[in-house]
Amino acid sequence: MTDRWMPSRFEGDEGDRPVMIVAQGKETGAILDRIHDLVGNEGFTHNEIGVLVLRNRDAEQLVAALKDRTVPCVNLKDLRDGPLEDGVRIGTFDRAKGLEFRAVFIPRLGESRFPIDTHDRRSGQLAMPIPGNQPAPPTEEDQEERLLNLDRLYVAMTRAKEWLYLIADEQPCEEIQRARDHHFS
Repeated sequence: MTDRWMPSRFEGDEGDRPVMIVAQGKETGAILDRIHDLVGNEGFTHNEIGVLVLRNRDAEQLVAALKDRTVPCVNLKDLRDGPLEDGVRIGTFDRAKGLEFRAVFIPRLGESRFPIDTHDRRSGQLAMPIPGNQPAPPTEEDQEERLLNLDRLYVAMTRAKEWLYLIADEQPCEEIQRARDHHFS
């Protein structure tokens, strides 16, 4: 099931609202569909589109997935080697600092992935609690990581000049759920 709000452009005095897309297991497909629409129907170039994620491994996976579907793209980490080739710019929130894009996609915002990844860092599998045990309360380190990652998300969101798409493959994290009623179209 896809839950979508109508987008508005970032031109009004009151501030415009991002688009929230909940694409059950189909984040990459949702990104591809909208990229094709932006380039094919709205006159965007691939270079004007950014896809921003929290971690390098997610950026690398998205570069591979988009290239497999013949979308030209480059990883922002390659900026350190000089000017980038043409293509959708894909990289981490941190690497996007100081950059702007006409359209920004921010996937991986589901509650099990953001702001703290509850997937086992070694296996990539969802960390499951042991039956009968209560989940451990968050540590001070977890709380600090959560706040830092929310700050990084804010910086990534401000990279969008016209369109901002927040994407989750499951129910979004609690901060985005609370923001929906106040800040989303």
